[in-house]
Amino acid sequence: MQSADKPHASDIHKASGYDIRDDVHDIYGRLTRLGLAAHALELDIKGLTVIPPETVRAPGILERAREAFLKTYERRHGDRLDYQHAETLPAALGSPIGKHMAWMLLEDPVFSEILLNETLLAMVHYRLGVNATLSVMQGLVKAKGGLPLGLHTDEVLVPAPYASASGHLNVTYLLTDYSVENGALSYVPGSHKYKRLPVGDEGVDQAEAVVGAAGSFVVWDGATWHGALPRTAPGLRLNLIYDFIRPHLRPMEVFFDRVDPADYEKYPPIYRTLLGQSLKYWWREEGPDFADVAWTRIGNSPFR
Repeated sequence: MQSADKPHASDIHKASGYDIRDDVHDIYGRLTRLGLAAHALELDIKGLTVIPPETVRAPGILERAREAFLKTYERRHGDRLDYQHAETLPAALGSPIGKHMAWMLLEDPVFSEILLNETLLAMVHYRLGVNATLSVMQGLVKAKGGLPLGLHTDEVLVPAPYASASGHLNVTYLLTDYSVENGALSYVPGSHKYKRLPVGDEGVDQAEAVVGAAGSFVVWDGATWHGALPRTAPGLRLNLIYDFIRPHLRPMEVFFDRVDPADYEKYPPIYRTLLGQSLKYWWREEGPDFADVAWTRIGNSPFR
């Protein structure tokens, strides 16, 4: 029996102004409006989906992002990449992931534009909730002759069995075409259901290549077993990796304290959340500001 002096849960929800249905209808509405319902289902069942350029809906961004990528590489390493014709890239041969460039988000505004793409956000919020934050924003270059990348998961430092609710989501933006000869990603469909790393050569004979056109998003669950094939064709494979986490997890790259406060005003409020700045999930002597901490919101929505 409900105690007279103890409010009912429904009354608490009403008082807070929060209703789980708001989140559910918002996420569902965005997925259907953007033509992503089938991709959400494929992600749930197979652990990975490829969203083609026409569904990404980012006209003109591919060329700008690729040029920003090339300029960033040149600033950092002194060489202009010939991504269409290069036979090899010595710097990329010693690692199975190729040449790796970390902490890319603030190198060019176009990288933040991709982060705020409505297709990307709809998939991230569906899988991780509207308080998801960015853990990694990196660039990769793969050249002919590089090594294959073995199967692994992106649930970094998480012991098995992984939580039933996904903790990570990888959204890779393809700056060049993915194909077998271009050294595409490979993955084991359904492997995210195992909630652990593969053991030894487990899954190798079940792995499938991921094919997609430049301008696509490749989206996969953090628990999905994935690797990459060696590149056999001339030229370079270029891609941007956006790795997202639930806000209780620790990001590998921290951006929020390097953003000019004026720059925050250029973007919608979700930008602060994505960078972890608005969650205030940290404090010193002053203690937490409970008015702004998202995890104090009443409700048990899977989208929060």
